[in-house]
Amino acid sequence: MMDSSVPLCPVDILDPLVRADPYASYARLREQSPVCRLHFGPWLVTRHADVAYLLTAEVCDHWAQAPAAGLNSPVEQALSDALRLMSPEGDNYVRQAVVNALAPTSLRTLETSLAEEASRRLYAAQAHGEIELMSGFAIPLTLEAARLLMGLDATCGARIGTAAAALDGDVFSALHLPGCNPQTGMGAALNHAVTQAIAASEGSDGLIARIVRAAPGLSPARLHNLLLVILFAAHQNLAAFIGNAVVALSEHADDMEVLAGHPKLPSKAVLELLRFDSPIQYIALSARHNFQIGGQHIVAGEPVLACIGSANRDPSAWNEPDRLDFTRDARALLSFGLGPWRCIGVGLAQAVAAVLLSTLLTASGTPRLTVRPDWGGRGPFVHRGPRRLYMRLGTHG
Repeated sequence: MMDSSVPLCPVDILDPLVRADPYASYARLREQSPVCRLHFGPWLVTRHADVAYLLTAEVCDHWAQAPAAGLNSPVEQALSDALRLMSPEGDNYVRQAVVNALAPTSLRTLETSLAEEASRRLYAAQAHGEIELMSGFAIPLTLEAARLLMGLDATCGARIGTAAAALDGDVFSALHLPGCNPQTGMGAALNHAVTQAIAASEGSDGLIARIVRAAPGLSPARLHNLLLVILFAAHQNLAAFIGNAVVALSEHADDMEVLAGHPKLPSKAVLELLRFDSPIQYIALSARHNFQIGGQHIVAGEPVLACIGSANRDPSAWNEPDRLDFTRDARALLSFGLGPWRCIGVGLAQAVAAVLLSTLLTASGTPRLTVRPDWGGRGPFVHRGPRRLYMRLGTHG
C-alpha cells in the first residue's frame, strides 16, 4: 500500500491525450510536483538536475540490473537478461563486439547504402505527391539499417522486416521464453526469422557473427533475445525519432533556414531534434538504497522513472527549451542517458538519422504534413513516436 502522505502524480502519463502531447504536462509537473508517485507504483522524476543525479550518482540501478526490481513475468526476465549481456560491468565481450560493430569505420558502408535506398524510395513516392512517412520511409529504412548492421542477406532481412513492421512496435512478442514461445501470428514469424538469421550469419562480418565469435558459449535463446533488443533500438527507436523530427520541423519552418546548404544534417541539428522530442521518454530505474530527492524519501527497491522527455525541456537547463535552436550546445542532452549505462548506439543513431533526414529534406524541403500525426501504437509507454504520418512531396518535372 502506498503512503498516503506521498504526493500522487496529478497527471496520468498513460492517458492517450497526454502521450500524444506530453510537454505541457511535464512543465506542470516540474513546477508543482517534480518528484511524485504514479498511480501504478513508480516514482516519477521530471527536473533535469534530478534526472541527471539519478543517472550518475549510483543511488539507482538500471531496472535490468537491479537485484530487487521484482522481475516476475517471463518477458521482463528475458529482457533483463538480454540487457545484462551488454552491461558495462566487467570484461563484457558481448558489449565490446557491439561497440566494435558500431565504430565509425564500420558505419560508413551502411550510411552509403542507406542514402541510396532512401533516395530510391523518395523518388518513387514523388510521383504520388504524398508519402505515409512511417510505413513508406522511416520503418523500412531503419529495418534496412538493422539488416546491414547485423550482416544479413536480403532474404533474411526481408523476413525480419516484414514481421517486425507488421508487429507495430511489439517486437518483444517474438522473445524466446521458457515453455511459451509464440506459435502463431507475426510474433511467431519474427521469432522464426531471427532464428533463421542466426543460422545464416556464420562467416559474415556483421553484428550477429561478431557476437557469436566473442561469446561462443552464448545459448541460441539468449542470443535470439539479445538481437530483438538490438532490433528494437536500431529500428523502433530510430523510426520513431525520424517521425518526431519531421513533425517538429513541419511546425518550425522558420528554423529550417539554418539547415540550408548542408548536404548532410549537422550533428548539432540531429541532437537538437532529439532533445526536442526524444523517442525514449523515460528510463526505468530501481532504488539501490534509501535516498532523498526533491524533498521526497525514496526507499531501497522502489521503482523510479527518470523522465528524459521532461528533463530535455527543463528551462533550468536550456534557454527557451520549447524552441528549436540548431546552434544549441547539446552537452546537457539526456536522450542517450548518462553514466555507465549511457547508450552505446549513439554513433549509429546519429549516422542513420543524419542520412535519412538529410535525404528527406533534400527531396522535400520543409516537411508539409497533410493530416495531424497519429500517435497511437502498441509499443511500451516509455517510447514515443507517431504511428502514421502523411507528408506532401514535390513531383519531378
